[in-house]
Amino acid sequence: MMKKILIIGTIASSMAFAKGFNNNHNMTTVQGMGGTQGKNYSQVANLTEAQQKDLTDLKAKHQKAIAPLMLDKQEKELAIKKELLADKPNWTKVESLVKDKESLESKVELQMLKNRAEVKEKFGLDFGNDFGKGHGMGHGMGHGMGQGKGFKK
Repeated sequence: MMKKILIIGTIASSMAFAKGFNNNHNMTTVQGMGGTQGKNYSQVANLTEAQQKDLTDLKAKHQKAIAPLMLDKQEKELAIKKELLADKPNWTKVESLVKDKESLESKVELQMLKNRAEVKEKFGLDFGNDFGKGHGMGHGMGHGMGQGKGFKK
């Protein structure tokens, strides 16, 4: 599976380089597009340079909008972990933190759905569930749970 992903990524990179080389412009118009690997690259490549710039700007606006939400979510996750490390965790506090975290996740998802709809409306592109999530070359794949330290006795 990893080999297939690597091969697809290499092909996509080669196509991106060839397009930039043949059209005598640099690749900044396609950089930072998150979900543009593989099948989505051809959709972006069909846009004019001005549209690609607008799409990149839209992506930056989207990332700016969700950045504080993601930071707050990470803070809630750390607070949950910290509380669970206590000898006697306050389960009311943990429950409250979990609900807060879920609320933030909902806000992020809503922002992503709005962004996807805006991209589809402005550019006629449908990136499905990948756009804006940063999926691509095997992020998070194959790490498993590891050996761990076992149970304390």
